[in-house]
Amino acid sequence: SDELFDDFGIKIKRQNGDKINKNETNQIKEAMTEISKVFGNNVNMNKEFGLKISHSGNVKQHASKATGIFFPFYRAIGVSNEYGGDMFNFVLAHEYAHFTDYWVGKKSGNHYASDKQGSTANNIARIFRNNLNKKSDSVYINRTCECFARAIELHTAVQTKGESAIVWDSQKYFEADNYVPKDVYEKELKPLIEQFFDENKDILKSFGNDLFGGYL
Repeated sequence: SDELFDDFGIKIKRQNGDKINKNETNQIKEAMTEISKVFGNNVNMNKEFGLKISHSGNVKQHASKATGIFFPFYRAIGVSNEYGGDMFNFVLAHEYAHFTDYWVGKKSGNHYASDKQGSTANNIARIFRNNLNKKSDSVYINRTCECFARAIELHTAVQTKGESAIVWDSQKYFEADNYVPKDVYEKELKPLIEQFFDENKDILKSFGNDLFGGYL
């Protein structure tokens, strides 16, 4: 469907091949509206990449444990409504962060921007990983691009819903195992995240229908 193409530069679909319905379309629209308050409404970036968002209903991604996924090869983000409510927005923000990391990385000659040692994106991931509420031995949990995406997800949740924002395990983000405490976010991560968006504003900025007066 092209219904959200003019406003957000994205095409949308139903992951199982059915026609996407009005409720699912509105859910993606509302999520992109919230995400745009943080990332900016990057119409041109989305169009240039050919971004598609695939709604999987209430089931996980391709029989996996994931509620969201970013497929660079297919130029697509998949997102599930398994947890409903605000979590749909936060899952989409997480995957959009992967897309942004990938897009900025490609523009600078890296697979992901967070791969480049010493970059702002890499520093965000490093600080996030080093300050988890509960240390993990999981390669996936500690992966640099994953830490970057969770940091941006956390930032989006707090900026749009406040510090009481809840992650899927019914914990506040600042208390959840795979995230970081409030003081680390406010003193170290938030300034770096804002710096990342500012440094890359020429790559991310929209020249299209900016819903929020040019945040970036």
